[in-house]
Amino acid sequence: VSKNKKAVRDAIRARPNGESNWRSVQVSAYGSRMHEAQPMPGVKECLTECKRRNIAVYVISHKTEYANFGEAKVNLRAVAMEWLDRNGFFAREHVGLEVGRVFFEPTRAKKIKRIVSLKATHFVDDLEETFLDGTFPDEVQRILFTRDQPRIETGAVSFSTWWQIQAYLLGGPARSTFAELLQKPVRSVARIGKGRNSRVYRVNCTDGFSFAAKCYLQRTVDGLDRLDVEFPSLRFLWEQGLRCVPRPVAVDHDRLIAAYEYVDGVAIDMRAVSDSDVAQVVSFSGRLKKLAASDVADHLPRASEACFSFRALDENLQKRLDLLEAVRGDDPSYASLHRFL
Repeated sequence: VSKNKKAVRDAIRARPNGESNWRSVQVSAYGSRMHEAQPMPGVKECLTECKRRNIAVYVISHKTEYANFGEAKVNLRAVAMEWLDRNGFFAREHVGLEVGRVFFEPTRAKKIKRIVSLKATHFVDDLEETFLDGTFPDEVQRILFTRDQPRIETGAVSFSTWWQIQAYLLGGPARSTFAELLQKPVRSVARIGKGRNSRVYRVNCTDGFSFAAKCYLQRTVDGLDRLDVEFPSLRFLWEQGLRCVPRPVAVDHDRLIAAYEYVDGVAIDMRAVSDSDVAQVVSFSGRLKKLAASDVADHLPRASEACFSFRALDENLQKRLDLLEAVRGDDPSYASLHRFL
């Protein structure tokens, strides 16, 4: 089972006495063994950046004071507060979480009421059930923290790391993050492009070199991290002698960021495409086809929705069409969509 609370929970619940056993695991994990837990990578850095920008952060948790069976004498809320303190979440010079902004609620309903009363703008949760609750406020941006592809439509954006959440909420990593990635001092960072699956930055270093740094946010529709597809593939092409692709420079798999050679250029004007441009594309495609037929390419990951036959391509297009045709709504734009389809 993957290292994911929901996956572990579902696996235990599926066994005999599953619900009882799962509750026992929770009591142990959030009680006597809570001290063994480690903060998720990137969470303290994200909250520290929120503090630097004067963004108020609250912890709103569905947690009873005592377990109703098992280690009944262990105060689960006290243990949680001790854990936060021990791991530096209340340290004023760093994370700066305020003790008075930590709320424990006995039920999910009261947890959601607390979210409403505090006028939260965004809420991060690792369980889909919170966002599936009909009382969860529509005006609050839902952020699902999960390492697996969501199986249920919750209206939430999903991320697998706190580095991704920080990039989504706050506009990207700090300059020091890029300096660590490139192992050299950074003079300036500026976002370029308008992608939604990732965010790209021009990173200018003090030695005069520039790089394109990419923060990967959304997974592919197949559930793959885009970094694990793109970086190895470009590195492979570069190793095979192709120089019409950006050179991969550095990668941080934990933070899901990578740096590439910065290639200056302009947006393509479709009216200016020439026969020479088309010839270059055909030549490049031919080189890719030769590489694909060789053994050296066997280890490469497949691209998202890769199609290796006309039938697969047809099925892919039909799947996309079916999804669009299922969209319904009262707004005139929906009628326009269906006329177009």
